[in-house]
Amino acid sequence: MEFVSNVFFVIAMGALFLSLIFFEIGTKKVRKPKSEVKPEDYKPYDKKGWYSLVAAGGFLGLSLLFALIL
Repeated sequence: MEFVSNVFFVIAMGALFLSLIFFEIGTKKVRKPKSEVKPEDYKPYDKKGWYSLVAAGGFLGLSLLFALIL
């Protein structure tokens, strides 16, 4: 079970890194002058960032479940 826990942990860290990248891309889009910023420019990146963050939390929870309980 330790191996399964480690695999879920590595997947969680990858998803966390992916969410950071998406949030950074969205933030760079917002840094443009106000007249150039449209919600459709950064909304897809924020949405993908939140999905990746939730996935990272789920995989981290599974990793802890396998490490501590099973």
